[in-house]
Amino acid sequence: MSSILVISPVSSHPPQNGARRRIHSLLSLLKARGHRIHFVYTACEKVDLTRMKMLMEADWDSVDVFPSGHRFEKTLGADFALDDWINPHLRDVLPALARRYGVTHCLTNYVFQSAYLDALPEGVAKILDTHDKLSRRHLFEALGVAPGFYHTTEAEELRGLARADVVLSIQDNEVDYFQRAGRPVVVVGHSTPNAFVEKRYTRVERLGYIGASNKFNIHSLEALIPAFIAHVRTTGSRLSLHIGGNIIKTLQDRPELDDDCVRFEGYVHDIGAFMEEIDLYVNPTLIGTGLKIKSVEALSHGVPVISTATGWDGLPALEGFHDAPDIAGLMDTIARVEQEGFDTLTKLANFSRASFAEYEMNLEVNLARLFEAPRDELADWAGANPRFIGNRQAENPGFLRLGDLRDVPVRTGRPRIAHVVNPVRMPRTSDLYIAQPIVYRSMVRAQDATRDAKVTLVARRFAEDAGYQAAAFDLELPLYRSARDLGIVEDARKLPLLADVFSLADLPDEITHVVYTNSDIGLLPHFYDFVADRIAEGHDALVINRRTLPKTFTSPAELTELYAEMGTDHPGFDCFVVSREILEACQFAETLVGVHLIGRVVFWNLIARARKIGYFPAQNLTFHIGDDVPSKSRQSLPYIRHNLKQGAAVARALRADPGGFADAARLERFKRVLQVSPGQIHGPHKPGSDGSNLVMMHSLFRSGSTYIFQKVRKARDWTAYYEPFHEDLALFRPEKLEEFRERHSGRSFRHAGADTGSGPGSDWLFAEYEGLLTPGERGVRGYDRRMSYMLDFDGYDTAVATYVGGLIGAARTENLFLQFNRSALRQDQMCRLFPEATHVYLNRNLRDVWGSYLSFQVKGVHGFLRNNLAYLYFNAQRSLMRALARHVPVRDEAFQFYFHGHLGECYHDYSLDQHFLIHATLWYAARAQAEAHADLIIDLDGLETDRLSRLETEAGLAALRLPVAFADLSGRHYAPIDLGLPPSRLTSLEETAKEIVAEALAEDQPVRIGAE
Repeated sequence: MSSILVISPVSSHPPQNGARRRIHSLLSLLKARGHRIHFVYTACEKVDLTRMKMLMEADWDSVDVFPSGHRFEKTLGADFALDDWINPHLRDVLPALARRYGVTHCLTNYVFQSAYLDALPEGVAKILDTHDKLSRRHLFEALGVAPGFYHTTEAEELRGLARADVVLSIQDNEVDYFQRAGRPVVVVGHSTPNAFVEKRYTRVERLGYIGASNKFNIHSLEALIPAFIAHVRTTGSRLSLHIGGNIIKTLQDRPELDDDCVRFEGYVHDIGAFMEEIDLYVNPTLIGTGLKIKSVEALSHGVPVISTATGWDGLPALEGFHDAPDIAGLMDTIARVEQEGFDTLTKLANFSRASFAEYEMNLEVNLARLFEAPRDELADWAGANPRFIGNRQAENPGFLRLGDLRDVPVRTGRPRIAHVVNPVRMPRTSDLYIAQPIVYRSMVRAQDATRDAKVTLVARRFAEDAGYQAAAFDLELPLYRSARDLGIVEDARKLPLLADVFSLADLPDEITHVVYTNSDIGLLPHFYDFVADRIAEGHDALVINRRTLPKTFTSPAELTELYAEMGTDHPGFDCFVVSREILEACQFAETLVGVHLIGRVVFWNLIARARKIGYFPAQNLTFHIGDDVPSKSRQSLPYIRHNLKQGAAVARALRADPGGFADAARLERFKRVLQVSPGQIHGPHKPGSDGSNLVMMHSLFRSGSTYIFQKVRKARDWTAYYEPFHEDLALFRPEKLEEFRERHSGRSFRHAGADTGSGPGSDWLFAEYEGLLTPGERGVRGYDRRMSYMLDFDGYDTAVATYVGGLIGAARTENLFLQFNRSALRQDQMCRLFPEATHVYLNRNLRDVWGSYLSFQVKGVHGFLRNNLAYLYFNAQRSLMRALARHVPVRDEAFQFYFHGHLGECYHDYSLDQHFLIHATLWYAARAQAEAHADLIIDLDGLETDRLSRLETEAGLAALRLPVAFADLSGRHYAPIDLGLPPSRLTSLEETAKEIVAEALAEDQPVRIGAE
C-alpha cells in the first residue's frame, strides 16, 4: 500500500464544513483501503492548533503542524498571488519529511499550496486536489461582499495546477478549465459512505437543509426563507423547514426570518437521524463553484432531494427537480412535490439511490488507481481515464435517463446539415471585419473534423456581398428583401429578414436540419459531432449559447490558441439547430437579422413547435470575440422597435396554434425566454436631445397600476408620476410633507409593495412632485382638485393641458410615465389633449376589482365605492350618468373641495346591489373608452394565465421603451363568497350595466362592449 503525504491549509477535524468533510472523508476512505496517511497541516485558519493536532492524531498515522505565520497580504493587486500563503520553512524541510515517512504519493489540497509540490523528492507522485475553482472573486462581488477566502487570477491558478502530475476535480463541470494547465484531470467527487434511510415517503411535511455559515449559503437562505414563509402563509400549507448546521448562528435571531414554519435545529450531530426525520431535502444554492457536498450527502442517504441548478452542479439530475433557475423556481418545485406526494417522492428517493450507487462506483475506481499506481504510470492512466462522474453533460450519462419517460429514436444515419450564415462586407473599423474571417475558418475546420454529420456551409447574402469569403462556403444563395423595403426609417440599413435567411428555399432536398448562427459566432471543431449526437438522441431543435473570448484574437491563424481559451458564459441566444419539419412550421413575421430580439423570436417558435428541445447554455461549443452589443446601440432604436412589434406579431400567431405552449413543464423550463425586456437599449437621456417618449397609463383603482408604476420608477432613465389627479396633491405644503410621506409610502399601501430605495424619494410615492411645490403655498403648482373626479368644468382643457405640461417640463428624463387612476372615464379627452402621448389602458377582471373594493369596505373604509359616487354626483349631466340614473339615485351636486365626508355619508344611501351596478357601469364604460382610444390595452388577468399574452404585452411595452416584465405578477383572485352577492345576481347586474353603457354611447360614439 502507499504512504501518502497530505498537505492541507485546513484541518480534517472536526468535519463540520464542506472543505473539512471533503478532506476527512477522502482520507478515511484511503485509510480504509490500507494506505498510510501522514498529515501536514499548514494552518491557514484561526483555530486552536493544539486541539486540532490532538483530534487528527487519533485518525492519521502522523500529524505535523507548520503554521503559515503569514498575514495573507495580497501581492497581486485585487487578488492573491499564487504563493502568497506559503510557509518557506515547510518548503525547506519537506524533502526530509517525505523521506522520513517513505512517501510514495503526495496529496496537496488547494492550488495555493502547490509550491510544496516542487519541493518533493524525485519519484513522489504529485496529486493536487483543487476543491474548487479559485479564480472567482467576481462571485463574491456579485453578492456585494468581500471574498472570504483565497482568490487569485486564472493565469496564476493554471500556473499552480501545472506543478502537479495529476489534478483532481471535484466535479466534471470544471474539467475543461483545469485541463488548460496541460495536466491530466481526474474527477474525484466527495467521498461519503452509503447510508440509505429506510423510509416510506407518503407526503411532504418536513423539509430539511444543513449548511455551514459561509457567504454563499447565507445568501441562498436569505432568499429561500422569506419565499417559504410567504408560501405557507398564502396557501395554508402545513410544511415546515428545518435548518441545521452552524449557519443558524447568522440567521436565527433575524426578525424577517422568524416564523413558526421555520425551525433552526442547531448543529446536527447525527446526519442520518436528521435525514430520517425529513420528507424532502432542499438545496437552494444560488451562487458558487465546486461540487455541493450537501447535495452528495443527501444522495448518500437516499432521501428525496430537489435543488437549484447551481446547487446540483456535477451531479445527475432529473429535469424539473434539480434544475430550478432561482428561488421562485425552487418554490414552484416544492409546491409541485407537495401536491403530487407519494409517487413523486418515491421517484425522487429511488433516483437518489440509483444516482449515488453510480457515483460511488466511479469514485472507488478512480481512488483505487490514483493512489496505487507508481508515478511513471499515473499520468498516462489519468490522461486516458478521466472517469466523468455523472452530470447533465457527462460523456456517458446512461443512468441519468432514469426520469426520462420519452422514447429516444434510434439513429438512422448521419444528419444532413445546412449551416446558414449571412456574410457581409464591412469596413476595417467594424468588429465584424476582424471576426468574420475567423468565424468562417472555424466553420470549415469543424466541417472537416466531423465524423457523424454531413455538413453543407451556406452563405445567404445580398448581391453587393457576393464573393466575400467565398472559399469557405459550399453554396451561395441570394437575398433580396431588407429593412429598406419595410419603410422603418429613411435610408435604412440593409438588414435582411430572418425568414429569408432561415428559409428552406433552394436548399438541397437531402437537408434534414438547418443550423443558423450570427456571422460573428465561431465554432469549436467538435461542434457538428455534438449536434449529430443530440439529434440521434431524439432532439429536433437545439439552442446553444456562446462563450465570450477576449478581443485579443484578430486572425484565423490564432484558431488553435483560441480553442484553448475557455472564455466566459453568455446568456444570449445566437446559435440554433432546427429540423426541416419544425422549420417549415416556424413563423418569423418581418423580424430583422442583426437586431435585438431575433434569438427570442426563433426560440419561441421552437418552444411552440419542437418535440424535444436541447438547451446548452454553458458548453464550450461556440465562441464570440469580445462582448460588444452594437444591436442595442441608440442608433439601432428604430430597428429594435420594429423587431419588438414583429415579436408581438409572432406571439399572436403562435397563440392561435400554441402547440408546445400547452406543455407546462416546458414553459417552466424556458420561462426566462418567455419574457421580453428592452434593457438599457436606448441609452441615457442627453439634455437637449429629440425624441421624448411620453406614456400615459389609465385604469380604475385596484387594477395593478401601482405595481407597474413601481417598476417604471426604478428605471434610471424614466420619470414616473404617481396618480397626477390624486386629491391630496391639492393639500401638499413643503413645510408639512412628513405627514403625507408617511401616509403615501410604499409601506402603507397594501398594493404598492416595498420600494428598494433606488427610485427618487425612496418609497414616498409623490416625491416627483416636490419640485412643483411653492413654499408658503398649498398644492402642486397648476393642480385643481376638480381634476380628480369632474370630467368637465369651465376651462377644463386649458387647466389640464397646463398642469400636465408642467409635469412634463419638470421631468428629469426624456422618458416620462404618468399613472392615472382617475382618468379611465375621460380617455377620449386625454387622447385629444395629448395626441403625442402613447395611451395605455390597464384592465383587471371586473369582479376581482369589486372584491378588492369590498375588502377595504370590510375594514370600515368605503373609499373606492365612495369615490364611484363622486363620478355620479359631479358629472350628473353626462350621458352615462343620465342613463345610470334610470336605475340608481344620481344627484347633481356642485363640486366641494372637501367632499369625502359628505360622500361617505351618501354611501349608506345605496344597497350593495346598487353599488355593484354603479361599479360595473363605470368598468364597462372605461373598457369601451379604451377600445375606442387606447394605443395598447393590458389585460392583467391574461398576463397571469397566458404566457403568450404576457410575451405579447411585454413586447408591446418594450417597443415603448418601458422596462416592465411580469414574471413576478401574482394578483389576488376573489372567491364568490368574498363578493357579497350571489353569482347569478352579479351576472344580471353586469348585463344591465352593459345596456346602460351602450345606451349612453350609441348616439355619438358607437363602440363594441368587450367581454370581461
